[in-house]
Amino acid sequence: MSNTHFGPYTNTHAAEVAMARNSKKRTTELLALRDRCLAITHFLAEAGVGEVIATEMRAAIQAAFERGDLRSLKMVSRDLNEWANGMPPATIARLDAILRSELGEDPRGTESEARDLARILHRGTIEDEDEYRLLTRRLEEIYADGWKGGELEKINELLVAFEEKLAGATPEA
Repeated sequence: MSNTHFGPYTNTHAAEVAMARNSKKRTTELLALRDRCLAITHFLAEAGVGEVIATEMRAAIQAAFERGDLRSLKMVSRDLNEWANGMPPATIARLDAILRSELGEDPRGTESEARDLARILHRGTIEDEDEYRLLTRRLEEIYADGWKGGELEKINELLVAFEEKLAGATPEA
């Protein structure tokens, strides 16, 4: 059987094209996360967090970007969002307006988090610590809302199951 090529596009070429497309998508995501994190860090520094902390955050963000560490940038982005959400509502509104004008729609990733949350709740299991943190944060947000009792109960069940899974995975000393 001969190794026939059907035109200039071989399987190798298709794989290279797919990898380049994936790489381009990943680079775009890395750039967007870096820009979001740097913009929030700049805002927090101006809001009084302190230049030393902001300088350290910028260095960590840039280092994660240069390593191509998407997971770390996502964690930093979530942490910065959480930090910003603890600010007074007027300050949060100012930050959102700045980010919306500089970065476009959904500047702090809340729509993405909502999709992640829905996916986790639909799946019915927590797969990693990032998902655990997302659900814990959501639990804190809705705790006082009596009308979200069903969601509160479901999140509590998932958190307990994940904690039990972790406890069972760690050897007893």
